[in-house]
Amino acid sequence: MKKFLIMSVFLGSVLSFGQKIGEYQFTHIVNNDHTEVLSQGQTGTCWSFSTVSFLESEVKRITGKHVDLSEMYIVKNTYPAKAYNYVYRQGKAQFSEGGLGHDVLNAVRTDGIVPHEFYTGIVDDAEKHDHSVMVAKLTGYVENLVKHKKAYLNANWQAEFDGILEEYMGKEPKTFQFEGKQFTPIEFANYLKI
Repeated sequence: MKKFLIMSVFLGSVLSFGQKIGEYQFTHIVNNDHTEVLSQGQTGTCWSFSTVSFLESEVKRITGKHVDLSEMYIVKNTYPAKAYNYVYRQGKAQFSEGGLGHDVLNAVRTDGIVPHEFYTGIVDDAEKHDHSVMVAKLTGYVENLVKHKKAYLNANWQAEFDGILEEYMGKEPKTFQFEGKQFTPIEFANYLKI
């Protein structure tokens, strides 16, 4: 009987509290526009998706333009820097799919950015991103370079590394048309005021 009484009081207070919530009226003071949430598929690239989404919102806020930017363009241009750092430091640095927001900003500064429609990072008939095999190959490649540096480290190792990236992510555009104008990725980043 005592449990029934306690449960009744608890449920009554929850129901009355729920009714009071419905009485509040909220007024929008500022509505921060945003782009839709996208799937990163089977990749460890949340750092790129989240930071590029922030950049898209900033472009909208600053220029008024709604532009869907390519997350995978950033990823593809970040991997060579990670590989160089890993090999240069003789394996005493991290080489993985992960990254941080500043990696995106560094990639935009050095390599620019492109709209998603010009570079998806998906090759062949794939429907979504899956970097599991690519990451295994890239990791094995740089680990092998560090382990057997005299046998494998040659002047072309970075080009070979880029070849693996292109096999799984495709070739990114050097120029493209946007709103009737020709851009390089660096010019486009400047145009968007990133």
